[in-house]
Amino acid sequence: MNGNNADLLRDITGLGDSIVLLSLSSVLSIYFWALGYRREPLALMLGFFTPAAIIGTLKIAFYICHTNLWGIVSPSGHAAISIGVLGLSALILARICTGVLRAIIPILLVVLALVIAISRSILGMHTDGDVVIGSLIGFCVVIAVAKTILSYRIKTETDETAKKVNPVMICGLMIVVVSVFYGIKLPSEKVMASFAKEIRLNLPLCH
Repeated sequence: MNGNNADLLRDITGLGDSIVLLSLSSVLSIYFWALGYRREPLALMLGFFTPAAIIGTLKIAFYICHTNLWGIVSPSGHAAISIGVLGLSALILARICTGVLRAIIPILLVVLALVIAISRSILGMHTDGDVVIGSLIGFCVVIAVAKTILSYRIKTETDETAKKVNPVMICGLMIVVVSVFYGIKLPSEKVMASFAKEIRLNLPLCH
């Protein structure tokens, strides 16, 4: 891979940083809530926190035992959370947007989530196994939330009276979030590794 392609992938993978996705899901949740939607904000927050919790637990477990199971060293949080947040955002927007953007924006979000996941492997930040398990967790979260929280077969009074979503506003909010939070790194990986080290040193696990 030449330098330009590698730089592009690094730029893209940065969109999957936890602070960016947490901020994006929070801002979109507030926007949807202000328009009268109630299930969509809950779905978006679950799209972030559920895969984050699962991946965090798995990472600590793998760090404690120094496990390399089927090529999995440290399950990819970027893959899981990107697919969780962007996948659910795509489903929501495909449902409540109108016009040509109803298809374009969700497709772009899904493609972005997949590219973020793949970039982790290509750049050598994770093994293929890490990315696969992270992606599967993200997909499972999307399906579970879509089947439960976002069950559009049942209409609530709030849903019926909710205002129309402005796709331009959605795009603007996304751009603002990325502009403000892109490049900020949370020390979550170091915290989990340190926590796992303390457990490994003080508890008779995986010996």
